[in-house]
Amino acid sequence: MRVLVTTCPAHGHFLPLVSLCWSLRAAGHDVLVATPEPFVAYAATAGLPVVAATDPFDPRAVMRPEPATDRLELLTGTGRGFGRLAARTVDGLAGLVGRWRPDLLVTEPTEYAGPIAAAAHGVPYAIQTYGIASRRELHEAAHAELAPVYARFGLAGRPRESLYLDVCPAQLQLPDQPAGVRMRYVPYNGAADVTADIPDPGRPLAVVTAGSFLGRAPAVQELLRGIVADLGGLGLAVALAVDPAVREQLGPLPAHVVAAGWLSLDQVLPRAAVAVHHGGAGTTMTCAAHGVPQLALPFVNDNFDHGERVAATGAGRCLPGAEAEPAAVRAVVRELLDDPAARPAAARLAADNAAAPAPPALVPALEALAFAGVPA
Repeated sequence: MRVLVTTCPAHGHFLPLVSLCWSLRAAGHDVLVATPEPFVAYAATAGLPVVAATDPFDPRAVMRPEPATDRLELLTGTGRGFGRLAARTVDGLAGLVGRWRPDLLVTEPTEYAGPIAAAAHGVPYAIQTYGIASRRELHEAAHAELAPVYARFGLAGRPRESLYLDVCPAQLQLPDQPAGVRMRYVPYNGAADVTADIPDPGRPLAVVTAGSFLGRAPAVQELLRGIVADLGGLGLAVALAVDPAVREQLGPLPAHVVAAGWLSLDQVLPRAAVAVHHGGAGTTMTCAAHGVPQLALPFVNDNFDHGERVAATGAGRCLPGAEAEPAAVRAVVRELLDDPAARPAAARLAADNAAAPAPPALVPALEALAFAGVPA
């Protein structure tokens, strides 16, 4: 079986697909990852064959942020950005599908060009989520942006997927979401050299991160400086997971920061007493998989949903990024550490995730639909 995997050029969208890709390859199937050219080099570090779906271009320019005064405007503006990205990549993907002739296409929820290319060649496709489901308003905005593209390919809208794989534990998922087939979230945070492990600090460890994108913003960097400084007052050691370039920009850090730079969260979080992060899907889901209480400080889009849903389970707290002064973060972290119900709630999330079938168990379902044809 030949499987084409398509993804937006973003760490949080691609990395959750890697475990399923490895499972397919281990079962003897050909897997090819297609992504916009600027992301090819990073995707290749996962040890998978990767091809550029487009000629070189700057995805950030295509998905440029739009002015927004509230969460709905931000959400719909982001959806239009994903739509513009798909419009820019769809012809390259359609050509690739025609040349490589996959039996199946696998994609993530906000990559809209792959399903169009699959439909153009009669190839079934599956969606794998990367966390909590994207809001309906985001999808609707993307579809509106893509209306001329759908028309050009003779489609009424996004073709229906043959299989929807949901990696989000039921208690964490948004209510009223379409039922998918559950699959365990297997954390993968990218290739990493973990030889220089974090030394045992002799006190509880807090993991702090702003993800692969938000940490570049000067205001977020200033917030990170304040947070890691204040957490030392709670008797915590801190591991600060940021891009190496961001680490350089942060300057000297307090002595209780025992590690800083590009850390593999999957290796570090099992040792953590608490995690403080931006509400990104990968960080939230990795914390959930390891049963770590978490404080989310969301700034954009589904970061709010991840933070609010974690808080609803009792496994953490959510403090909007705009309100996240270091003193407020310290107070909420203290409250979270003192809450006797938080760690058991986090453990229930981990158990819920572990009870779902691992990616290799879903390979037979993918094999079956690959030859069942496109749904009517």
